[in-house]
Amino acid sequence: MEQDVSMLSPADFPEGHEEVLPARTWVFHEGGRADGDVWFVLEGEVHVVLEAPDRRPVIPCVLAAGDMFGDPSFLGSRRRYHAGVRVARPSHLWRVSAAVWSARLQDPAYMRRYLRMLFVRLERMDRGVRRLGVPKAKRRLAMWFLERRQQFGEPMALPHHKVLAMMIGCTRERTTRLLGEMRAAGWLVEEEGGVCVDVEALRNVARQG
Repeated sequence: MEQDVSMLSPADFPEGHEEVLPARTWVFHEGGRADGDVWFVLEGEVHVVLEAPDRRPVIPCVLAAGDMFGDPSFLGSRRRYHAGVRVARPSHLWRVSAAVWSARLQDPAYMRRYLRMLFVRLERMDRGVRRLGVPKAKRRLAMWFLERRQQFGEPMALPHHKVLAMMIGCTRERTTRLLGEMRAAGWLVEEEGGVCVDVEALRNVARQG
């Protein structure tokens, strides 16, 4: 995939180093003390994890190749992470030290590219939070499929039902039933490497009041 030069990338930080993390590894936890290091996803998938008001974990945002996380822009004076980040499947990450990151962003050209990247991430997080606020679980699942298709293409790998339930804000049992209904309706078709979706059918479900 061609690199979007309007965004920051690992190539802008050759002083960084690669880390390969297995699935289910926590990079950091919500509320943990932040070290200010910044991470880019080179390959794989990582999940942003938040604790809902009822103490259930939810996943409003998924990060893939080209995305960035861990930057101190959200930390303020607390220096605590406002969300956790967990590796969903084996991933290659590029780690940039806080010192290198801070020094590089003194350059206004880098700062402009960072702000653009930050806007894109906030927009994705906003979509995830809005999706979790939709009353009907079936609509939330349809919206999730459409977002994932846009981010990863097809065929798309499905997470474990327990993890998917955290992404759409319902129980694992309800998630399994909804997936079964969508398969029976022909909206999900199993392919090698994942599933393909009936985009128009899912858009209709997502638009329902």
